[in-house]
Amino acid sequence: MNDDVFGPVINIGFNFNFFGNTYNQCVISANNFISFDLANASQGSSYVYTTAVGNGQLNSVIMFPFQDILPTAATATQMSYITFGSPGSRVFVVQFCRMPLFSCVSMLSTTQAVLYEGSNIIDIHIIDKPSGCTWQGGTGIVGLRSVPTEVLIPGKNVPNVQWAEANKTYRFTPNGAGSYTYDSIPYQPVPVITFPDTNRLFWYAEGDTVNPIGIGQTIAVVPDGNISYYVCKYYGDGVCYSNDTFAFYDTAYIEYLNYAGSTNVEICAGETYSYMGDILYATGAYKYNLKTALGCDSVLTLNLKVNELPDATLSTATFLEICEGLSKKITVANPRPNYTYQWYKDGQPVYTEGSPNGVYELVVTEAGEYYVEITTDKGCMSRSMIVTVMIRPNPVARIEAIGEGDIRCTHDTVTITAYHDDNYEYTWWPDKPFRPYNYNLYGSVVKGVFRSPLTDVELTVRNQYGCFTKTNFTVKAEPCCDVFIPNAFTPNGDGINDEFRPVINPGQVVVTFEVFDRFGTLVYSSNTAAPAWNGTYLNGKPAPTGVYMYHIIYSCDDGANYTKKETVSLMR
Repeated sequence: MNDDVFGPVINIGFNFNFFGNTYNQCVISANNFISFDLANASQGSSYVYTTAVGNGQLNSVIMFPFQDILPTAATATQMSYITFGSPGSRVFVVQFCRMPLFSCVSMLSTTQAVLYEGSNIIDIHIIDKPSGCTWQGGTGIVGLRSVPTEVLIPGKNVPNVQWAEANKTYRFTPNGAGSYTYDSIPYQPVPVITFPDTNRLFWYAEGDTVNPIGIGQTIAVVPDGNISYYVCKYYGDGVCYSNDTFAFYDTAYIEYLNYAGSTNVEICAGETYSYMGDILYATGAYKYNLKTALGCDSVLTLNLKVNELPDATLSTATFLEICEGLSKKITVANPRPNYTYQWYKDGQPVYTEGSPNGVYELVVTEAGEYYVEITTDKGCMSRSMIVTVMIRPNPVARIEAIGEGDIRCTHDTVTITAYHDDNYEYTWWPDKPFRPYNYNLYGSVVKGVFRSPLTDVELTVRNQYGCFTKTNFTVKAEPCCDVFIPNAFTPNGDGINDEFRPVINPGQVVVTFEVFDRFGTLVYSSNTAAPAWNGTYLNGKPAPTGVYMYHIIYSCDDGANYTKKETVSLMR
């Protein structure tokens, strides 16, 4: 371990309750403490106690004791941890073996923390803690912290205080109120082999503990029926805190079968099962006749069941195009209520709400590659085909221009121009204003006549992907009731400007049209739709050059009558 760092996350091996919180993992600091805050893993560890308290690194710790040591020094021996024991009564041991104090590498500290499963008791063994090093004032803090609570050993609970101790054990016991009490108990640290060596593992058969039958972590044996157990012995150097030689023993018992038995196994289609040297893949009952080491015949039966894989067929094409802002569904063709469905997008799980087993269909709105893994209640899984989803853009529906100028007259032909794209198809509604004036009602430019003051128009634009966008607008039109009447004409028979007539617009109707000479004599009168004075009196005699007055009454689209009186010059 490097100096002033936290190690990686390690497993305790059982659930341990610390100040009311349950943990099964921890990290170990090079500064002689255990932390249950996994966020500290592989991070720097403050060697100043007050700094570590302030930055939160000591919020949930066992300090045995907190001190600045130098594990990289040549005089350092080992930091180790181990879990052993039977379930329900296991222990987790962390040991700092002969670790030099920082700046005083000849001073070696050996300590141990032991966590007990079930009781949640903590033992701190001070095997050897020297004093006299002035670095960091000789700080060594012994105890527990779980913010805001701390249980520290008096005399070993403040920074910059020198103390030395050896062969001392402090026990911290949960008090049932979310904290701990402590007391001193007889010194008895847990033996932990400093440097295990598999070459020191010796195996012995029952009845002979002198002549080993094998060496190493594992051995192969063929029991002869007279052996009921084997003994494994580890023999070697002492533990960190002792120069004695230790021997550790464990026993492996042999159970002989001399009866008929059966085993039930289920696998999934496409899998195989290895049994008694055979590779099996079909449903059936497989019987094996065996002769045990004791000479007894046994019959073993394997009842093998091969479960079918789920049907992962989709009722969806392998390629989907979706218009921007819309969605489509990917659906399992033959869903089963007791199956589990996990959808994936680009290889990552897609979490769906609703059924705890997932849903049979997935609503997609994003591009990607989608598939589903279906798992039966027997644990058999199938993966569907991949459905590729592409998002297509919506077309632009925008009106660029409506006619020319600010005034549009009823019965005028108005040109409407939309944003153009060669891949677009345009539909204009209602088509009544447009149909008489366009050979193509699916273009971006159309002409129309709008007889109403306000006409609501809807444009639908569809692109080559079938995506469409709509826009709505209103065409405003005015009756435009002014009529144009020229101020001169030349009735000389040359075919040019020979008649004096009002210019009537669509929607306008002449009620009466009269012309008078300068003496007020009526020289022309008409109530036809297209009146025209040819420059003669009512008797047919040509009128002389001069200024004449006219009076016209006409109606307009708005249903009202309008009157206009002006002069006109007759020139011959």
